Amino acid sequence: MKTLRVVDLFCGPGGISEGLRQAGLVSVYALDKDRAATDTFAKNHPEATVVRADVTGFDPDSLPEFDVLVGGPPCIEFSSSKGSKGNILEGLRLVQEYLRVVYERSPRYWIMENVPRIVLHLPEEIPLRWIGVNKPGSLHVPVRTYFDCADFGVPQARRRFLMGNFPVPQPTHTAQTSSPDLFGSSEKARLPWVTLGGILRALPDPLRAKGSGVVTDPNYGFELPREELTDHFHPVLLNERETRNIRNAKVAHPFMGKMAFPDEEGRPARTVVATQLGRETLVIGAVAKGRTLFRRATVRECATLQSFPISYQFFGGSLNARYRLAGDAVPPRLSYLIGQEIRRLEGHNELKGPLLATRPSELSPPASLRPPRLKPAVFPVNRRFGELVPGKEVRGCRVELDNSGINEPMLAQLAKGNHILLWKARLYVGEGSKNLKTETFSIEAALEEVASYCAVNREVAKRFEAMLGEAEKRLVGRVPDASTLQANWTGRCVGPLGPEQVVDELSQLVDRHFPAQKYANTFMPLSGKSRIVPDRGLRVRLAAALVLTAYCAALINEDTHWVEVNSDSRFISPEWPTGGRTRAAKKVHIFSPADQLSRLVKARASESAFRVSHASSEAFPSKAAAARSA
Repeated sequence: MKTLRVVDLFCGPGGISEGLRQAGLVSVYALDKDRAATDTFAKNHPEATVVRADVTGFDPDSLPEFDVLVGGPPCIEFSSSKGSKGNILEGLRLVQEYLRVVYERSPRYWIMENVPRIVLHLPEEIPLRWIGVNKPGSLHVPVRTYFDCADFGVPQARRRFLMGNFPVPQPTHTAQTSSPDLFGSSEKARLPWVTLGGILRALPDPLRAKGSGVVTDPNYGFELPREELTDHFHPVLLNERETRNIRNAKVAHPFMGKMAFPDEEGRPARTVVATQLGRETLVIGAVAKGRTLFRRATVRECATLQSFPISYQFFGGSLNARYRLAGDAVPPRLSYLIGQEIRRLEGHNELKGPLLATRPSELSPPASLRPPRLKPAVFPVNRRFGELVPGKEVRGCRVELDNSGINEPMLAQLAKGNHILLWKARLYVGEGSKNLKTETFSIEAALEEVASYCAVNREVAKRFEAMLGEAEKRLVGRVPDASTLQANWTGRCVGPLGPEQVVDELSQLVDRHFPAQKYANTFMPLSGKSRIVPDRGLRVRLAAALVLTAYCAALINEDTHWVEVNSDSRFISPEWPTGGRTRAAKKVHIFSPADQLSRLVKARASESAFRVSHASSEAFPSKAAAARSA
């Protein structure tokens, strides 16, 4: 019986081809312009001719005979945020090249993987002239469908879009084990999803020495000597700043939804991505030296979550290159099931299980590691900062401490001896570019906004005064001046509090005095002077955060208390005119915010009492007044 031959364009590390090989198909040719991808494909598929080249202008007649064409052409600059038609057309350029090969060679089956958005731009009938064929007519695309890879045995909730001409397999897994229905359906019961925790427990702890023994592949069940398990015992622990930044990106992102931190192990992993130090990072709890820490997944864990066998080798020179190879691939388990359906249509015998290369022909060498930094990375002097206080509360309303305050061009500020940037308390209301509104608040303006409510709610007023009193004790003399804080944020100095630590201090104060259990859904009507107050008013916790952040910003921008106490730690740089010194020659007095609020509350209470008294006297005039009126 004829062996089905596969050509893989834009092959990457060979995820689709690996699954088809497990189904008994043979790779005969693969092409990609990335060296790490072609090296990886060639080492794992020695039977194939592997070419490193750009597919632009590719001659389809140069390909050998084949039955199945597969590939995932990347969409250059293809993004829904780009907006312009020109960018979309440019992004589809490589897709056009791939489809031209489909038309010219007419394979029996073809599979193209791409981003789900592409369905908006590729109809079922694609004009031939659009793909570079100077003929009338169109290319018919019989299959355009989405796959949730977890439903096909991949331990990952990865949603992928495939189009082409191929049989679509039935899902094999589900959220829970199903059973035959009462009417005797012949459909096989599905298996439960494969979970992240199951994969992590099956592989060795990457924080411990390699040791000896064997490792059992959690997806395929074969054993591999532990010393042959590559890309698993490399540095993965997150440092304090990485942990904090990733946690904030997941649970306190200004406008994106909340994500689990660390990742949930009782369900399939989220989509494995090509970079592992951002919001999409897989974060795993770890115990090291008796402490609970956090780590990212190893390259091998990412590859196993993609359903690559543990014997599959990755040949990128650096860890980042190998993370990219593993994250960009199509899960082999999915293409294996498609390959099984192709075998069925072609009359081939059904396989009892995947055909696996259980021992690597060549182990990949250890990936190169970046040498540790001897000093922090240095960023541009005007590097932006913005974080939520007290964290993610609700969508559509938030308070941030940011460094957006510039009244003049930076060099003009410096020439006058001012700070490079000023720090601000900013309130955001609404979402999206059209509906989002923002306003900055001074401490005076923030206190004015909450004073009226505090005048009629003494419990809240006492909490505000206690919070501000504690803030004065904790922040004065500890929060650096604006230039030193900016220097810390840009990596030009270490030691004093950085902006992340300042935000943590503010958030802790809000949580202590206005616990979420009691005040998360309590609203405060504001004075009406602000132009962006939500219709229902502001949540009391966010009002507290606004007042506290405005006070802290005043300390950062104007206070010289810290400079007097920490003159040796103050940042002065020869690269900035005047060294970034402030203009102030004497100690700036920052009033006590608790005392100021107390005075405002008393004034509001007196005004309210006067209005009530005045209204009563007008409504019920005395007999003498009535007589005078008569």
